[in-house]
Amino acid sequence: MASKRGSTEESESIRVGRPGWPSIVALALLLALAFALRWRYVHEISLFVDEFVTAWAAQNVLLRGAPVFPSGNIYPHGLLFTYLVAPFLLGGFDEVMVRIPGVLVSLAALPVAYLVGRRILSEEAGLVAAAAMAVDPDLVVWGGRARMYGLLQLLVLVAVYFYFRGLAGGSTRDAARQRVVAMGVLVAAIFTHAEAAFLLPVLGLATLVALPWRQLFRRDVVLPFVLGGAGAVAFFLVAKYGQPEHLETMEREGRGYLDLSADLLSGPLAFGPAITASHRLAFGLLALVGIALLFYPRFRRRGALTYLYVVLLGLLGLLMTLAGAAWQRERYLFLALPLLFLVGGQVLARLAGLLPLPALARRWLPAALALLVAAYVGLAGTSKAYVQEWGYDQAFRHLEDNWQPEAGDRLATSMSTAALLYLGHNDAFAIQHGYEEYVVERPGDHMPIDLWTATPVLTTTVAFLELLEEAPRLWFVTDGWRFQTRYEPDLILSVVEQMDLAWNERGVLVFRGEGSATPPEPAFERGRQVAFGGELALTGFALSKTTPAPGDDLEVVLHWQALPDAGPAYTALLHLVAADGSGLAGVDEPVLQALYQPDLWPRDRSLPDRHRIQIPASVPPGRYRLELGLYRPGEVESPLLADGQDRVALAAIDVGPTAPVPPAQALEVDFKGVRLLGYDLACEGEAPGCRLALHWQAAEPLDRDYTAFVHLVDGQGSIVDQDDAPPGGLFLPTTAWLPGQTVVSEHALALPAGAPAGDYGLVAGLYHLPTDQRLQATGPGGQPLGDALPLETVPLPGAAP
Repeated sequence: MASKRGSTEESESIRVGRPGWPSIVALALLLALAFALRWRYVHEISLFVDEFVTAWAAQNVLLRGAPVFPSGNIYPHGLLFTYLVAPFLLGGFDEVMVRIPGVLVSLAALPVAYLVGRRILSEEAGLVAAAAMAVDPDLVVWGGRARMYGLLQLLVLVAVYFYFRGLAGGSTRDAARQRVVAMGVLVAAIFTHAEAAFLLPVLGLATLVALPWRQLFRRDVVLPFVLGGAGAVAFFLVAKYGQPEHLETMEREGRGYLDLSADLLSGPLAFGPAITASHRLAFGLLALVGIALLFYPRFRRRGALTYLYVVLLGLLGLLMTLAGAAWQRERYLFLALPLLFLVGGQVLARLAGLLPLPALARRWLPAALALLVAAYVGLAGTSKAYVQEWGYDQAFRHLEDNWQPEAGDRLATSMSTAALLYLGHNDAFAIQHGYEEYVVERPGDHMPIDLWTATPVLTTTVAFLELLEEAPRLWFVTDGWRFQTRYEPDLILSVVEQMDLAWNERGVLVFRGEGSATPPEPAFERGRQVAFGGELALTGFALSKTTPAPGDDLEVVLHWQALPDAGPAYTALLHLVAADGSGLAGVDEPVLQALYQPDLWPRDRSLPDRHRIQIPASVPPGRYRLELGLYRPGEVESPLLADGQDRVALAAIDVGPTAPVPPAQALEVDFKGVRLLGYDLACEGEAPGCRLALHWQAAEPLDRDYTAFVHLVDGQGSIVDQDDAPPGGLFLPTTAWLPGQTVVSEHALALPAGAPAGDYGLVAGLYHLPTDQRLQATGPGGQPLGDALPLETVPLPGAAP
């Protein structure tokens, strides 16, 4: 039946009649498109973590007749929805089957929205709403998940429709029955999700707007609210006593469902993006424009558009002002989206009705508007639905394939519902932060257990390490975010150092450990303060070997501390470099294997970061420099600077056998941690001067880079020539020396032109170049030798002028 010009003006009664075939075809296409989008989601996107809870509750419906967990707690969230899911688990848990009820409910909502819009508003409004619901990313997501939100949305839409019928029917018996039916559906919605209770006062407000005040106290008006209120109270009692202390724990943690003292801006900031998102912005703007249409040509207090505005704005107002932290998320606006689409669709229909269209075009107008809306919402937003979730389903499938209970395998995870669904087993509900609301006491012995599966709770690092030591093989399953935020640094480091990462896909980590072991003592360890900008600081390092042989592995443990500007990820560069700058071995690896973000580290402690360098067997024996760099992922060409340098000389590494040649002239002089073992001296007569080789040795790790000086002085002590250079050259600064290593620095001195023949003295020492501070020398007995050590006096012939 073709739409007429006046059909877009909503009435105070219910329209009946058959839709035109263009609308039927359009609706069929929308259903097919909606199914394809949701089916793609079912197959491509991993299960959302809460879907495991729904599936576990549904399995307990099959076992116990109700969603009662082994802990004795009732699962009230989505209580009715679990009964829809239960039949699909009769053959066992399957990721696709558990999602089918959500898909079916989501698809059913489209023709319901169309019929509601068509009956109380217009053909165009109903079809536009169905089009938006078919492709809106949130409806695709929740329509593809095993969660209750699709059923909640459908029941709210049906309740809103029947209550309007009850208001539009006036004081007739049929109208009274419609209002009772609406409240019955609303109670079912409340038992699907408690959020639906917000609709009770909103429908009360709609009643105040629609009815004269004398009719407000009639029995047939009040009774539905009594029934609805009783249903809400019944649900609250089930939630309160079915999960003892749960609501109180949520309140103590500041995550209550309701918060009368909430910041007035917190609600709009939480829910605003749901309206202003690019794929819904047009509907938000249409709804604003439509407010003017409420008064044109006249205000209808019982009009369908007036009613929908009251319900929509009432829901938004209550959510934005009363919702606590637990409900201040965009998904809790999900139940109101069909109302927004209906309102926007009706306003669009009214505006389109102003166009001078011929009869044939007007007949196709509803379908055309619906397809345009589907294209707009689809192009602007549908792709947002396919954001991958944590892959716990894949991780537990991997674990299922490798699980060996007969060999004594044990499992620790905070995803106990997933563990029970896939393995039928979990040894420890392992979590250290943010677990209070999920933990109850086991009757009898009061042992803490998780409320879903009654798995014993493990909250300390000591208990985790004991389990790791006792179990022949321990599996630990978590995701990257929980691993970094729900556990103490000590446990995180223990897992990283003592367990192997067996799986790392879609953000989920599966660690495997076979016993607890204390890391071996390093051959060398020292503190070293090096700041890489304001982001990370090296506070020390350790080496498994100081003299590895060719073909050996060299383990380097870097100790890092996060600075105020620390970012989420860094790559550490550890290279073994020859004196000519050529790299012989090394690794570029993420700090802490990219498992623990530095911006989440505690600021008051250093964390060890292990790396292993394999030295090729072909490396010739010799001394090499182990150097360290740091860069953000993908920015290898822009490393972070430390004291203006992009590489830090970490240690001098002797690979293979080394046999230092002793000095010709032995000494026992100490420059505060740097020993002068002696020197070699060769003086020439033809070109008056000397070549001096100083043999240095580090007695302890050095915190400063020192410079050696050698002076040639005349009989009056005046310097006639000098040579200053780092004793290990730029290649091996003194901070890179390891205790016991010998370094030879060579210096050349010559008489200047015209210098007379005579006896000249050689003086040597060390100083810190940035401060020009010399080190004091002491002899074998600790006697002070000053800061310039006389070596010997040599006769030199005069230099030609």
